[in-house]
This record gives sequence, structure tokens and C-alpha cells, in this order.
Amino acid sequence: MKREAKVVRENGRLMAEVLREEACQSCRACRFGQVERVLVELPQGSEYREGETIELEVPDGTVSRGALLAYALPLAAVLAGLFLGARWGAEGVQALGALVGLALGLLAVRLFSRRMKAPAPMPCAKVFKKEE
Repeated sequence: MKREAKVVRENGRLMAEVLREEACQSCRACRFGQVERVLVELPQGSEYREGETIELEVPDGTVSRGALLAYALPLAAVLAGLFLGARWGAEGVQALGALVGLALGLLAVRLFSRRMKAPAPMPCAKVFKKEE
């Protein structure tokens, strides 16, 4: 995933500033979705200048792993609870098994998401825009 960022000076150091877009607000797969403004440290001695627009890249697997964790794990837990409930009883037990599975799946997502470290975006290119 690539995002445009503006080079700013923060505490005497050059940083790439990314403002959160509306689409990123509900997703927590990377740092872009977790805070309003992300500052990414640029490598020392880089040729970036304040005010330039650059492109940052988040590793490809980050968004996929986040989506898999957030959606597939609770779904698998619901289905497991549903099938276990079907083995041991009638429809009421099945429904209870599905709810317990959902609760356990959501708890697992919460625990795993706290342990996962979101990778930092890396600068990959300058963006050259046409002057109007």
C-alpha cells in the first residue's frame, strides 16, 4: 500500500507527515488507521527537502494479515462453535455454541492485535506534480 506524504521539519528533523484518510479511520491494520497524523522518520542524509511530497510504502502483507485476523478468525470461531453445538444438542445449544465461538473469536482478535507490531512505512519515491 502506498501513500503520499509531505516532508516536514519536526524537532529539527525531517519527517514524512501523513494525514489519515476517511477510509483508513475504521481499519487498524497499520499506523495510518490508528492516529490522525503519522510522522515517519526519514533516513539521515537523505536528499528530501521540507515541503516536498514523497511516497511511502507499507509492506504488502500488512493489510492482508490485518483483514484476515479481523474477519476470518471470528468467523472460524463462530462456525466451530456452531458445529460443536450441533454435535451436543438441539438448535438452542447450536446458537449458544455460535455465540460463545464469536465471543472467543473476538477476544482472540483483541489479544493478537495487541501483540502484533504494525510495521513502519518506508519512503520509496518522490512525487513530482505538474505546476499549474
